[in-house]
Amino acid sequence: MTHNMDLYVQQFRRFLRLHKNFTRILAGTGVFLVLITCYILINRPAHALTDADGAAYGEVVAGAADEAGAADAADQTEAAYIYVDVSGAVVSPMVIELDAGSRVFDAIERAGGLREDACVRYLNRAAVLVDGDRVYVPTNDEAAAALKEGAGGSAADTLSRTLMESSAGYEAPTVAPAPEETDGKVNINTADAQGLQRITGVGPSTAEKIIAYRSSAGPFAAIEDIQNVSGIGPKTFEKMKDQITV
Repeated sequence: MTHNMDLYVQQFRRFLRLHKNFTRILAGTGVFLVLITCYILINRPAHALTDADGAAYGEVVAGAADEAGAADAADQTEAAYIYVDVSGAVVSPMVIELDAGSRVFDAIERAGGLREDACVRYLNRAAVLVDGDRVYVPTNDEAAAALKEGAGGSAADTLSRTLMESSAGYEAPTVAPAPEETDGKVNINTADAQGLQRITGVGPSTAEKIIAYRSSAGPFAAIEDIQNVSGIGPKTFEKMKDQITV
């Protein structure tokens, strides 16, 4: 019985010694494999691009370049055009599309050109347009009426205010105040009381009536309108009509 126990103990001790050696072998083998793997990874040569890889890369780069070029072209196209409102004495008033950098005369041509009654005296047809501009071409009657409304004041301001406010290419006319006499005639819209008395049939009282009428009713549009002043009838007008002007 004792002999058997000693035998079991010896066998158990031998098993432990073998197990320890086996564990050491496994650990050493694992470390060796790890080192070999690291060496292979570190010293592995860089992968060279094949023709297929190069073609694929070129397609990606070309695609990106095409997209960028398309975006730039869209921006340039959007900035290459402007929209302008053309109205007034043109054949076909409308909102038109023009190339960026176009001028007033380009807009007028695209709107069919000028009508026969167009007044371009106060338009700068060489002015450069920008997006959203408005070009208004007045008729001769509109321009004349606006200037008459400005008599005794700034005709340029009146024309700008009544006809062409915010209109591209507009240049306000520089109009000097009308003289009291033109070719020897008295301007009944601008003459003072002393100047009016140079007219046949007009004394101090009538001169004051003319000035009072101008103040209340505005300037005379025609010389015949002076007959609206109290005390000046057809007979008196016949005597003075060759001496007066507006």
